[in-house]
Amino acid sequence: MFRAKRIDPYESIKKQIHDLKLPDGIHRNWNEIDDISDETFLSDAGSFGKISNVTIHGKDYIMKEMFYKNIIEEELTDEVLNEIVHQSVVSKGRYICPLRGVIVGEKAVMMIMDHCGKGYDTYLRKSPPLETIFKHFGQLCEAIQYLHERHIVHLDIKPDNVMVSADGNLRLIDFGQSMFKERIVHKSVGTLDYQAPEVLHNDAHIYKVSTAVDMWELGATLYEMVTGEKPFGIGRLAEIEERIRNADWDKSLLKSRSEHAFVICSHLLVKNPPKRWSVRRVLNYLYVNRLYGQ
Repeated sequence: MFRAKRIDPYESIKKQIHDLKLPDGIHRNWNEIDDISDETFLSDAGSFGKISNVTIHGKDYIMKEMFYKNIIEEELTDEVLNEIVHQSVVSKGRYICPLRGVIVGEKAVMMIMDHCGKGYDTYLRKSPPLETIFKHFGQLCEAIQYLHERHIVHLDIKPDNVMVSADGNLRLIDFGQSMFKERIVHKSVGTLDYQAPEVLHNDAHIYKVSTAVDMWELGATLYEMVTGEKPFGIGRLAEIEERIRNADWDKSLLKSRSEHAFVICSHLLVKNPPKRWSVRRVLNYLYVNRLYGQ
């Protein structure tokens, strides 16, 4: 009896991932899924996957598992390909969580990364001293500078995407929304509480990606690192968006906690993108005022 050849509905996306040109050192093996043991679920990865603790050859890693079915249904193929490529390109950055391997499985692609510690949102509950906050903010700026020097914009900088490792240093994670700068974007990116006003201003979400978006997000992140509060408060969605559009953040609260943080945010949480400080300028301010790099 003739049997029709089984068609793999995910063959196209698997081939696209498999054909990606990744830097040397990113391990790739179609069969290594068999070597994964002791998998422990940690959290969802957006709407299309999950994040787990895994052990491979006796060593602990983080595995981000993204299911082809969900990727295709939500039209996120480009985002997944971008995430793999961009994180592989910047994996040697000192304060970036390194991508160690990519596994093309039967139903999902798996990104294997170092176990980089706990989320900064959790770390903030310990009320770290300003000295430590500026150290971590400087490390975050170094991570972003490493990206920008390679023409990559992260586009989703926030405490949730920053980890603190066991050695007390910071690691930047989640390149799911990252893009090359100057790209024309036709959709919203980032997370509302940290989004730049130019992202909100265009109802059709058509704009050119620039490093200035990351600089706004750095300012919003520093504000929360220092105060423990969201920079544009809480309330109805429309109210938060309006405060972002007007760059209306609580300056007195931040100034009461740190004059230096206030100065930095005053040059980052600025409506006009070209007027925002570059990451190099921020690092220079931190160096000159002995807040980082001593």
